[in-house]
Amino acid sequence: RTNVRHLRPGMLPPPPPRLVVADLSFISLRLVLPALRAVADPTADHLLMVKPQFEVGRAAVGKGGVVRDPSAWAAAVAGVVEAAAVQGLGLSGACPSPLPGPAGNVEFFVHLRAGAVADAAGLVASAVRRGEALALRGAGGPSDSMTP
Repeated sequence: RTNVRHLRPGMLPPPPPRLVVADLSFISLRLVLPALRAVADPTADHLLMVKPQFEVGRAAVGKGGVVRDPSAWAAAVAGVVEAAAVQGLGLSGACPSPLPGPAGNVEFFVHLRAGAVADAAGLVASAVRRGEALALRGAGGPSDSMTP
Protein backbone atom coordinates (compact mmCIF):
# COMPACT_ATOMS: atom_id res chain seq x y z
CA ARG A 1 0.00 0.00 0.00
CA THR A 2 1.42 3.37 -1.03
CA ASN A 3 0.24 6.89 -0.33
CA VAL A 4 -0.06 8.55 -3.75
CA ARG A 5 1.92 11.55 -2.48
CA HIS A 6 4.91 9.24 -2.04
CA LEU A 7 4.99 7.86 -5.59
CA ARG A 8 8.37 8.29 -7.24
CA PRO A 9 9.79 7.37 -10.65
CA GLY A 10 10.63 3.69 -10.82
CA MET A 11 7.94 2.65 -8.33
CA LEU A 12 5.60 1.53 -11.12
CA PRO A 13 6.47 -1.20 -13.60
CA PRO A 14 7.54 0.06 -17.03
CA PRO A 15 6.44 1.62 -19.22
CA PRO A 16 5.32 4.83 -17.48
CA PRO A 17 1.55 5.38 -17.76
CA ARG A 18 0.33 7.42 -20.71
CA LEU A 19 -3.00 8.00 -18.97
CA VAL A 20 -3.35 9.08 -15.33
CA VAL A 21 -6.81 8.94 -13.77
CA ALA A 22 -7.42 10.19 -10.24
CA ASP A 23 -10.58 10.24 -8.15
CA LEU A 24 -9.28 10.96 -4.65
CA SER A 25 -10.92 11.79 -1.36
CA PHE A 26 -9.74 13.64 1.74
CA ILE A 27 -6.71 15.13 -0.04
CA SER A 28 -6.21 18.00 -2.43
CA LEU A 29 -5.15 17.17 -5.96
CA ARG A 30 -2.70 20.06 -5.62
CA LEU A 31 -0.75 17.95 -3.13
CA VAL A 32 -0.53 14.87 -5.34
CA LEU A 33 0.03 16.42 -8.77
CA PRO A 34 3.84 16.45 -8.44
CA ALA A 35 3.87 12.72 -7.67
CA LEU A 36 1.41 11.87 -10.45
CA ARG A 37 3.43 13.86 -12.95
CA ALA A 38 6.72 12.31 -11.78
CA VAL A 39 5.63 8.72 -12.46
CA ALA A 40 3.77 9.36 -15.72
CA ASP A 41 5.04 9.47 -19.26
CA PRO A 42 5.95 13.09 -20.13
CA THR A 43 3.19 13.10 -22.78
CA ALA A 44 0.56 11.47 -20.52
CA ASP A 45 -3.00 12.68 -20.40
CA HIS A 46 -4.31 13.32 -16.88
CA LEU A 47 -8.03 12.93 -16.19
CA LEU A 48 -8.69 14.16 -12.67
CA MET A 49 -11.87 14.55 -10.67
CA VAL A 50 -11.85 17.84 -8.79
CA LYS A 51 -13.87 17.60 -5.61
CA PRO A 52 -14.36 21.14 -4.32
CA GLN A 53 -14.85 20.00 -0.73
CA PHE A 54 -11.20 18.87 -0.67
CA GLU A 55 -9.81 21.86 -2.57
CA VAL A 56 -11.36 24.85 -0.81
CA GLY A 57 -10.78 26.01 2.76
CA ARG A 58 -13.02 24.77 5.55
CA ALA A 59 -14.88 28.07 5.60
CA ALA A 60 -16.30 27.35 2.14
CA VAL A 61 -17.55 23.87 3.06
CA GLY A 62 -21.12 23.88 4.29
CA LYS A 63 -23.21 21.55 6.38
CA GLY A 64 -22.68 17.91 5.53
CA GLY A 65 -19.43 18.67 3.70
CA VAL A 66 -21.18 20.21 0.70
CA VAL A 67 -19.79 23.19 -1.21
CA ARG A 68 -22.77 25.06 -2.64
CA ASP A 69 -21.18 28.29 -3.87
CA PRO A 70 -20.31 28.23 -7.59
CA SER A 71 -17.52 30.75 -6.99
CA ALA A 72 -15.94 28.22 -4.62
CA TRP A 73 -16.29 25.54 -7.32
CA ALA A 74 -14.51 27.84 -9.75
CA ALA A 75 -11.74 28.55 -7.24
CA ALA A 76 -11.31 24.82 -6.61
CA VAL A 77 -11.01 23.94 -10.30
CA ALA A 78 -8.79 26.96 -11.04
CA GLY A 79 -6.52 26.05 -8.12
CA VAL A 80 -5.97 22.55 -9.51
CA VAL A 81 -5.36 23.96 -13.00
CA GLU A 82 -2.81 26.43 -11.60
CA ALA A 83 -1.03 23.66 -9.68
CA ALA A 84 -0.99 21.56 -12.86
CA ALA A 85 0.57 24.43 -14.80
CA VAL A 86 3.46 24.47 -12.32
CA GLN A 87 3.98 20.80 -13.25
CA GLY A 88 3.99 21.63 -16.98
CA LEU A 89 0.40 20.56 -17.65
CA GLY A 90 -2.19 22.68 -19.40
CA LEU A 91 -5.94 22.40 -19.32
CA SER A 92 -7.37 20.66 -22.35
CA GLY A 93 -10.96 20.36 -21.14
CA ALA A 94 -13.23 20.66 -18.12
CA CYS A 95 -16.79 19.62 -17.37
CA PRO A 96 -18.99 18.91 -14.39
CA SER A 97 -19.60 15.31 -13.47
CA PRO A 98 -23.14 14.34 -14.45
CA LEU A 99 -23.39 12.53 -11.11
CA PRO A 100 -23.16 14.35 -7.77
CA GLY A 101 -20.78 13.21 -5.06
CA PRO A 102 -22.29 11.07 -2.27
CA ALA A 103 -23.19 14.11 -0.15
CA GLY A 104 -24.54 16.01 -3.18
CA ASN A 105 -21.40 17.94 -4.14
CA VAL A 106 -21.00 19.10 -7.71
CA GLU A 107 -17.66 17.69 -8.88
CA PHE A 108 -15.65 18.40 -12.01
CA PHE A 109 -13.49 16.48 -14.45
CA VAL A 110 -10.37 18.18 -15.80
CA HIS A 111 -8.30 16.88 -18.70
CA LEU A 112 -4.69 18.01 -18.43
CA ARG A 113 -1.77 17.42 -20.76
CA ALA A 114 1.62 18.84 -21.54
CA GLY A 115 1.45 21.47 -24.25
CA ALA A 116 -2.27 22.21 -23.91
CA VAL A 117 -2.84 25.89 -24.51
CA ALA A 118 -6.61 26.23 -24.20
CA ASP A 119 -8.37 29.21 -22.64
CA ALA A 120 -8.25 27.77 -19.12
CA ALA A 121 -10.31 30.54 -17.53
CA GLY A 122 -12.99 30.16 -20.19
CA LEU A 123 -13.09 26.38 -19.85
CA VAL A 124 -13.37 26.61 -16.05
CA ALA A 125 -16.12 29.24 -16.25
CA SER A 126 -18.06 27.15 -18.76
CA ALA A 127 -17.74 24.01 -16.62
CA VAL A 128 -18.97 25.89 -13.55
CA ARG A 129 -21.96 27.31 -15.46
CA ARG A 130 -22.87 23.78 -16.57
CA GLY A 131 -22.39 22.60 -12.97
CA GLU A 132 -24.84 25.24 -11.82
CA ALA A 133 -27.38 24.06 -14.39
CA LEU A 134 -26.95 20.47 -13.21
CA ALA A 135 -27.38 21.49 -9.58
CA LEU A 136 -30.53 23.46 -10.39
CA ARG A 137 -32.21 20.60 -12.22
CA GLY A 138 -30.97 17.92 -9.85
CA ALA A 139 -27.80 16.19 -11.05
CA GLY A 140 -27.81 12.53 -11.86
CA GLY A 141 -30.20 12.42 -14.76
CA PRO A 142 -29.37 12.42 -18.45
CA SER A 143 -27.64 15.60 -19.48
CA ASP A 144 -25.46 17.18 -22.09
CA SER A 145 -22.98 18.32 -19.44
CA MET A 146 -20.08 16.33 -20.92
CA THR A 147 -19.98 18.27 -24.18
CA PRO A 148 -17.58 21.23 -24.39
